[in-house]
Amino acid sequence: MQPWLLVEDEPDIREMLLAVFEIWNIQCIVHQSSEETLAWLNTVEHLAETELPELALIDIRLSGDTDGITVSQHIRHHPKLKNIAIVLNTAYSLTEQEKQQCLAVSKADHVMSKPLPRFERLYEELRALIQKKAASIPQKQQIEEQSYPPITAPATAPALPARPHFRILPSLRIRPFRMGRGLSREAKKLLQVASLAILGGSFVLLIGLALSVIPLIGREGSFAELYHILQQALILAGLLSAVCGLWFLLRANQRRKTDDLLAQEVFQTLARNLDARFSFISSSQIRSVRGIDALMIGPPGLLIFKFLHLNGQLYQERGHWLTQNRKGELIPLKNNPTQELLSDMNHIQQRLGGQGLSDFPIFGAILSLNDSDQLQYHANEEIFPLVFAPSLNERLKQSYFFRDRITLRAAGKLLEHLQHTDRHP
Repeated sequence: MQPWLLVEDEPDIREMLLAVFEIWNIQCIVHQSSEETLAWLNTVEHLAETELPELALIDIRLSGDTDGITVSQHIRHHPKLKNIAIVLNTAYSLTEQEKQQCLAVSKADHVMSKPLPRFERLYEELRALIQKKAASIPQKQQIEEQSYPPITAPATAPALPARPHFRILPSLRIRPFRMGRGLSREAKKLLQVASLAILGGSFVLLIGLALSVIPLIGREGSFAELYHILQQALILAGLLSAVCGLWFLLRANQRRKTDDLLAQEVFQTLARNLDARFSFISSSQIRSVRGIDALMIGPPGLLIFKFLHLNGQLYQERGHWLTQNRKGELIPLKNNPTQELLSDMNHIQQRLGGQGLSDFPIFGAILSLNDSDQLQYHANEEIFPLVFAPSLNERLKQSYFFRDRITLRAAGKLLEHLQHTDRHP
């Protein structure tokens, strides 16, 4: 896959886009100024065809003497770059006539207004522009058709069954709690605390019992009473720690069951849009997903879910999450859903790369399991939008369900890999 060119002088937007491109497994040539891009153009002649960008995303208002429109002109007139897709983005509110004038002068293919579309839609729009541009060049069109899966479902896809179901995995069910089986991230944290409390408490308890069985000082003397108090304190502390550990263990078990029930609810919400080509997996079904709340595999690609269990006020701006404490003060959210979802997506992307599935499209969704009456959500420039369960289908129709992107064979290969890893960790 050819790289993309990003020309953006705003650090926050540049870093955010680079993080998203990494998730999409897209190599990026990044420039922070127009001068840097113009200097790079002088070296393009020496680059191989596969090193040339297939798309340029350029900010119109760049620092320096040259704006993005002029940079776009230079790229369009370069012999080796004249056929790439060029997208200009701007914070200005342009009328349709102004956009057409901008396109005519810059020779770009499209103008996007900031804030940019949600990242799932952004990927769709940019990929569609690349394919549209390639369609006018026969040789490159052939390369594109070999590199990217068709937009429509494969002709061999099975007909929709009367009732959606899991393709290979059994339907979700609550299994008896087993140490080390698949757990969500929160359940794993509880299990880790439980393990430390039980092991630490047992160790302290053993020390206390050993001191009572094998006295290190005589039963009489100035330190005898203090020694006795220490023995009893160690035994009591060990017992309390072990009891706390057992309590956390029960919490982890209950959390796993709750996560399974929540995954069932999500599946039931999605059921009318699923058929036999889709597989929905909860964290407890396959331990190899490493704490991911749930994921879905199908012709549109891989969708990773992050469940959010919060009430009250919640704010997000560029991936920074804030909530209110009891005093009404805004404080950072303890566990950042955006960072956790990015971590999950990067982990899966690395695993796919090792299986020859580096081009597998990956999507992410942060899902609130409470309704908008229980959770008041305010956002500005979301990296991942927060989706409320009742509107999940409609939101996914605009992104994940927008089109099929992979073959059934590729989806099956990923599912088989997860199952094999689960059996042979």
